[in-house]
Amino acid sequence: MALSDSRTAVTLQNYELKKHGTFAFPVACYETFPATDPVPWHWHNDLELIVIRHGTVEIELADELHTLTEGEGVFINSNVLHTIRESDCPSCRLNSIVFHPRFLGGSPESIFWERYLNPLIHHPCLKSVRFKTDIQWHQQMIQHIQLAWNTCVEEPAGYEFHTWHSLSEIILS
Repeated sequence: MALSDSRTAVTLQNYELKKHGTFAFPVACYETFPATDPVPWHWHNDLELIVIRHGTVEIELADELHTLTEGEGVFINSNVLHTIRESDCPSCRLNSIVFHPRFLGGSPESIFWERYLNPLIHHPCLKSVRFKTDIQWHQQMIQHIQLAWNTCVEEPAGYEFHTWHSLSEIILS
C-alpha cells in the first residue's frame, strides 16, 4: 500500500469525507507535515493512531490538548472531533494509521467486536490515550503503531496479517 494522500476534506459538520483504505482492507497510512499540510477539525468512524517522527505537534480534541514530541504517540477513538497542527517547527512530521474497527472486529456479532471493540469505541470517557516515551507499556504501543505503519507501507508477504496483529495488540492492551 503506498502512502495515502493526507489532505482532509470535511462536511459542514466536520465529518471527514475520505474513506481510509478499501472495504476489503479498511486501513490507510499517512505521512503528514502539519505546517504545510494542515489537518482541519474533523471526525470519522475510524480509529486513529499517530506517532510523531520529527518536531512537536499539537493534537487537539474538543476538550483535550496533547502536545507531543518526537517519538511519542496517541490513540484517537472513533467519532472524536480533532485537529492536528505543528507546534514548533515547519518540518514537523507524523505518521498516522487510520482503520475501521471492523478490520479487527469483523462483524458486530463476533466475540472480538462484542468483547473488545464495542466497549472501546462506545466508552463515554475514552476519547484518546497519549503514549509517552518514558513509560514501558507506552513504548510498546508506539512500537506496535510504527510496526503496523511500516508493514502497511512496505507490503511484505502477509502484511495484512502482520498489520492486523500489531493493531490487535494495541487494542488488547
